[in-house]
Amino acid sequence: MDIAPLTEAGLAYVLAHLTEEDRAEFDASGLAESIDAVFTEGWLKSDLSGQVVLDGTPVAIFGCLSAGEGVGVPWMVATPGFRTRPRRAMELSRQVIEAMQAQCRVLTNWVHARHGYAMRWLPRLGFKIGAECVGPGGEFRLFTWSV
Repeated sequence: MDIAPLTEAGLAYVLAHLTEEDRAEFDASGLAESIDAVFTEGWLKSDLSGQVVLDGTPVAIFGCLSAGEGVGVPWMVATPGFRTRPRRAMELSRQVIEAMQAQCRVLTNWVHARHGYAMRWLPRLGFKIGAECVGPGGEFRLFTWSV
């Protein structure tokens, strides 16, 4: 499992094979655009982006959008293949977060409150998850890292 530059083919593959939790999170977001349009735009606007590849197959895509004044909005979605090597996935995730932290004083976004995997993963990466449910349908919680 390694990090590589994000490609159009990698983006398409991961979006076609998302985990059920990532698909449910997107569906709950209430965004009117298609998932392909949202993540293509996110990729193109991200200051930092990439994909995680396992045996030549993309298993996750990620990026960080600038919200201005040192604030970054990290994002990531994955296929079930990302979870097959949890130690390596955590190593790579920490590398990615460190690269984002080098560019931003604050990293923040929403996570679907029912996305159990992400709710466990984010604190292990140093994020604090708010207790209050917010956002569309009150189904999201704010997660934040700051200097």
